[in-house]
Amino acid sequence: MSFVICYYDEYKMDPLQIAVGVTYMVMSLFFVPCYLRIIYIYVMSKKYRSLECYRIMIHIGAIQCLMGPGVFLYGLMQILDFDPWNIGNYAMRVMSPAVRMEAVMSLVLALNRLKVICQLQYPQAIHKIILIVVWILGATQYCLLYTPWFGYDAKPGVFSTHYNMSKPYSYELQQLGSYIMMGSFAVSFVIYAVIIGYLIRLRHRAGLTSSFDKEKHILIYAGIRFVVDVSLGITFNYGHFPAVPIVDFPILLGYVLNNFFMPPLLYLILNRSLREKFFKIGGTMSPIFDVVSTANTMRPPPEGSIKSANFR
Repeated sequence: MSFVICYYDEYKMDPLQIAVGVTYMVMSLFFVPCYLRIIYIYVMSKKYRSLECYRIMIHIGAIQCLMGPGVFLYGLMQILDFDPWNIGNYAMRVMSPAVRMEAVMSLVLALNRLKVICQLQYPQAIHKIILIVVWILGATQYCLLYTPWFGYDAKPGVFSTHYNMSKPYSYELQQLGSYIMMGSFAVSFVIYAVIIGYLIRLRHRAGLTSSFDKEKHILIYAGIRFVVDVSLGITFNYGHFPAVPIVDFPILLGYVLNNFFMPPLLYLILNRSLREKFFKIGGTMSPIFDVVSTANTMRPPPEGSIKSANFR
């Protein structure tokens, strides 16, 4: 008994560290299953998976959910104040390539919307090739973090992950990833701006006075994701803030919320049929998807026109 009391006196955890650990564990346990349910709906419903835009969303959701185990183990690491077998560190290394992969996949999604809505004619296989390359490069970057030349660490008592700058090429890897990520965000934003401009121009040319619901939905999703992604990207890659808890915790928490909470929230808000399916348990499911042509609401449909997903 005296040994237990003595050990307890020596082992005094920082309350903030415990709170941080509990926060990460609870968020990963709650938000990731919700996100996985949305991905499951996309995969199992033929009307969703038959459209390329939702297949791209499945890729995005998959890479974001792959960060879930790492965040959970990172929270557990904070509570225990040590990392059993270094598992948490290994799992959190997924976050380094994952945030870059998600940025490029979001760019592919923007290209898909541009192709469909503006009726551009180029091979759809280009999008598939980009996604394959993204997965290959992401897996390659993850493997590089186990070599003596690159490092990415997660430690108990430190409330965010950091590149290990003692390794010779960690800085170069971070900078290359940040250029890819920020470039993808910028191009995606330009693409969505072009889409909105095209739809507005189309509406005025047709002389219609209907609301901007469809344009607004796309702009809201793209605008929110762009602002949050760019803010986090600049803060993490170019902020050069001191590694102190008051700075580290909000930065990593922002990444967790942006990947586990923001996408499913926007999907459910902007897609009424998905929302009905998500909260429907048992019984006969109502129709979950309407295929409409965004462009066709603005003008008479040309023969052979391409239909696009309705975010309602």
